[in-house]
Amino acid sequence: ESSQARNPNAGTSSAGTTLSDASALPRPTDDYRRILRSLDRTGRISVGNVWGAGQALVAAQLAAELDAPVLAVASTDGEAENFALDLAAFGVPARTFPARDPGAKGAHATRQRLELAQALAGPPESRPRVVVASLLALVQPLPRLKDLESEFVRFIVGDVLDVQRLLARLVKAGYTREPLVESPGQVSLRGDILDVFPFATADPVRIEMFEEEIESLRTFDPAEQRSIDRHDDLEVCLASDTAEDEPG
Repeated sequence: ESSQARNPNAGTSSAGTTLSDASALPRPTDDYRRILRSLDRTGRISVGNVWGAGQALVAAQLAAELDAPVLAVASTDGEAENFALDLAAFGVPARTFPARDPGAKGAHATRQRLELAQALAGPPESRPRVVVASLLALVQPLPRLKDLESEFVRFIVGDVLDVQRLLARLVKAGYTREPLVESPGQVSLRGDILDVFPFATADPVRIEMFEEEIESLRTFDPAEQRSIDRHDDLEVCLASDTAEDEPG
């Protein structure tokens, strides 16, 4: 059985770019076979004197060989991104798990963290095989699964919606009120139109009200403020990445 058969997603990076096929990895060396024998015997192994992309090559071969998830830990988010790109070059797709970022990239990092949390909590066949994370990212807890599940909200055209209650809930969760919604974590209320950009979705949602009922649901382009798709019902996760760090 080839590595491609064991890993049907081989050849796609975390950004979705096809690079190479995992079945095209270099033939295992004697050193690599010794790593596998030690791993089979003890369940753990420490490998030294592996530099540069050689580290990703060993991890890629292990990921293609083993029927188990792989977590690769890097010193920083930058090193984690580079390691994921090296894995993709060897035909092994990986998801990056960044640390929280209080700066300009904060919303993007939050989305990545929440999307990965949802994927890991999903059905086994859709879970990522390889995750690359920084040390800092791993010590920053995510919301608990039950908390994530409680943050899913379903909007249905024709249903009654308490807009002020929803707005207060979003602000309490860390969303900011803005004149226009342009980035994740923002919410805007203009007359009978409520725009929400959840952290864990790719596109913001526009809810148009008629008195107390939802008249229309649309996703829209935050840059152009133009509609993308209309929906009769839509389920979104309103969670924010606000879990507290463990003491000590």
